[in-house]
Amino acid sequence: MNGAGLYIHIPFCKKRCNYCDFFSSTDQESIDRYVDEAVKEITLVSKRFPAKIETIYFGGGTPSLLSLSHFDKIFSAIHSSFSVESKETTIEVNPNSSGDLAEYKKFGIDRVSIGIQTLDPVLLRKIGRLHTPEEGIDALLRAREVYDNVSADLIIGLDGKQDVERDVYSIAPYCTHVSGYMLSVPKKSKIENMIKSEEFFPANDEQTVDQYDILTNTCRELGFYRYETSNYARLGKEGIHNGNYWAMRPYIGIGPSAHSYFNGVRYYNVNDLKKYLSGCHSGSCKEKIERKYSVEDEITETIMLSLRTAKGIDIKSFNEKFHSDFLKKYEKGIDAVKKYVSITNNRLYILPKYFSVQNQVILSILTH
Repeated sequence: MNGAGLYIHIPFCKKRCNYCDFFSSTDQESIDRYVDEAVKEITLVSKRFPAKIETIYFGGGTPSLLSLSHFDKIFSAIHSSFSVESKETTIEVNPNSSGDLAEYKKFGIDRVSIGIQTLDPVLLRKIGRLHTPEEGIDALLRAREVYDNVSADLIIGLDGKQDVERDVYSIAPYCTHVSGYMLSVPKKSKIENMIKSEEFFPANDEQTVDQYDILTNTCRELGFYRYETSNYARLGKEGIHNGNYWAMRPYIGIGPSAHSYFNGVRYYNVNDLKKYLSGCHSGSCKEKIERKYSVEDEITETIMLSLRTAKGIDIKSFNEKFHSDFLKKYEKGIDAVKKYVSITNNRLYILPKYFSVQNQVILSILTH
């Protein structure tokens, strides 16, 4: 039986953040119906894709908007439908809906990820967050009192003077893991309109790269090492579930817009709450196929995802999996970026100081 991760998308929010590009809805009156449909999808999809569930991740949206009885229903469905041997069970929590933090542990949740984003009160308001810096720190403190594994999300590039170093120093005492993402500006988002109307002035590319370096260096000083482009952890506290994605291991997504990768096929549910509630999802064979199995696609994705991590590509495993000679196949590309990479202990990885140009390095390897 395949080991797999299980991702459950909870698409509800009190308010949509100005920068958000994930599928979400403020229609909280649909939560009860949504949970019932998610339970149906879990039950049905387990028959299509039997797997031993090794990680569970509640993402959103705002999973912490669900009641404890909602979680009870979902976990009951998971355990009655799948064989579960969880190595990690994570829930994303917003500081302004963190009242049940301590209660999640009884469901087997052992990791909490809290959306801090920034500790600048002005920037928090501009990006549409509903919590204050004080509420963010309080949520981290309460989480750390209960859980051995607490992660905090930060966003860099919000403006040119953002004090990233201060934010990392402030959250570090309560965290075992930090995720730091560069601000993206989705088309037709509120933040794009704010930029066009000169209500919001994000950092430029050079300032954002400087902030990324500050984030990385400060995390390192405080005992968090960068194990993936946007993720920093104390030793032994790396995110296992997200590691499944980068290592091309199977995962099953539940909920509207949730993606899955199983038996080499990538598919996803439509990002439509109304359709989802009517039964349009993978449990009813109504998911969309993103791509069918293709050896060349598997090779490309393996290279791209592996090189996001500090460990890089395991050359021996690559050769065995694809019956290929990685170094020979990509000799020209590797030679073109030789100053940016290293080959050590049968692994090729991007040197840490060049992570900010990672995409260009990967593209060169693949296209030369």
